[in-house]
Amino acid sequence: MNSTPMNMAYRLLQAEHRPMRYHWFFLCMVMGLLAGCGEAPGIRQYEVTRPEFVERGNVDVPQAPQVELEPATTWGAIWPRGNQAWFFKATASPEAVAGLATKWKEFVASVKFSDGSNPEWTLPEGWSQLPGNQFRFATLVMKDAAGAPIELTVSSLPRSPEQWDSQLDANLSRWKGQLGIGPMESSSVSQTTEKQGDDEVVFVLMQGSRAKGQGMMGGMSAPGTASTANMPAAESGQTKPPAVNEMQKMVEGEIKLTPPAEWKPGKLNAFRKAAYEVTRGDERVEITVIDLAGESGGLLENINRWRDQVGMPAIELAALTSELKNVKTANGPAQLIEIEGSKGQSILGAVLPRGDRTWFVKLQGSTPLAQQEKARFLEFLETSALP
Repeated sequence: MNSTPMNMAYRLLQAEHRPMRYHWFFLCMVMGLLAGCGEAPGIRQYEVTRPEFVERGNVDVPQAPQVELEPATTWGAIWPRGNQAWFFKATASPEAVAGLATKWKEFVASVKFSDGSNPEWTLPEGWSQLPGNQFRFATLVMKDAAGAPIELTVSSLPRSPEQWDSQLDANLSRWKGQLGIGPMESSSVSQTTEKQGDDEVVFVLMQGSRAKGQGMMGGMSAPGTASTANMPAAESGQTKPPAVNEMQKMVEGEIKLTPPAEWKPGKLNAFRKAAYEVTRGDERVEITVIDLAGESGGLLENINRWRDQVGMPAIELAALTSELKNVKTANGPAQLIEIEGSKGQSILGAVLPRGDRTWFVKLQGSTPLAQQEKARFLEFLETSALP
């Protein structure tokens, strides 16, 4: 049966059981169709404004450039002494490490804390020392068998004897991350504790990988690792942290924070720009604000470090994107993550890149209290201004 538009119009007009006004109505419709049969309608384009904030899942994940990797070994000593922890650390090829083993032992044996605060040592033959800076107490330069320089960094951090185990674990996890080792992996890590005078020194040897050429002084950094200029928190220690009252003056001059009245002042140190705490009965949470140079190892490494702190395994980058939210701050959007741990502890953390620095605002503590403080934490983020 022919079902052209013209035949359809004819049949509609012949339907005697419909009133005439319907005949004209349908005829007009069909004639409209006939008028449009000559060509297909054109494609129209519209510009749609992208929403500034999306609650979940709208996270752009840049593709890291392809980097050639090479085997690498990190070795060093973590030396707790009173309220300070000293870090002696170097990374080189496995062959270079083996060749430096004798001189490393010679160096460690010479380290003394004769004045009760800063270390002193005797340099092995062929080693040299560079001046320290705001991140390091000193940089020692060794040479491998081919004469290539290798840095041994010496830095310090404030230490809490009561929380030393968790501080030590956090630093070891960060060192693992720099070699591409998962925070919970132990097969590539050797850790021993030896007595040095009155101190229990932790000696570490880790096998992993790094970007090819990174071992050169001033060389490149692999994605997700920290260079000398972008030193993470555990290495960016100052030999003599400023006094708390001096630091508070520095904070007031740099950032504008509006903490809730329920938050009480917390403990400051050389790296915290601000700290608060909330206590209810036996439950406690701590809120901290710190900034680090550059990307400080990258978003994935920092999130996995937080996950490790509350007993959760590391995740991959693809899984991380679904866990992140974009939230408002006075400086623009930040990336927020909620981590409910396996030890009754949770973390609410916000990461905000600002110029050549990255800001980390974190709430950590008892899971029930962390949930109760979530609304205040988000308000704190939205109203606080960071430089």
